[in-house]
Amino acid sequence: FHVYYGNKGSDLTEPFAGLDTDDTTSYGPEVVTVGRVRDGRYRYSVHNFTGQASGTLEASRATVTVLVPRLGIIRRFDVPTTNPGNQPVWRVFDLVVSNNAVVSVEAIGDFAPAGEASYQP
Repeated sequence: FHVYYGNKGSDLTEPFAGLDTDDTTSYGPEVVTVGRVRDGRYRYSVHNFTGQASGTLEASRATVTVLVPRLGIIRRFDVPTTNPGNQPVWRVFDLVVSNNAVVSVEAIGDFAPAGEASYQP
């Protein structure tokens, strides 16, 4: 599944992830709430939908903050300042849920083409 401005999802029903807040007129915020997790890997990426020509993602000074309240996980990610391939997607992190409901956050921090935003095993 993929939640974004055109498919906001829901944290109460499948896919149990919903885009609660999405400021598309300026610089954020964007809030995604995950209501229930299943075993697996969840990728969080930022896509520059306006295109790199109108302002590069790496120059945006974007930040992403992850809060996992019950586990006390708080992580902040800053957009990398170099993007050698001028790609429009910042792959920020993976939220990994193991078979005994252990949640971890794995930093990625690279750039990719638009079609490679999500996790692909």
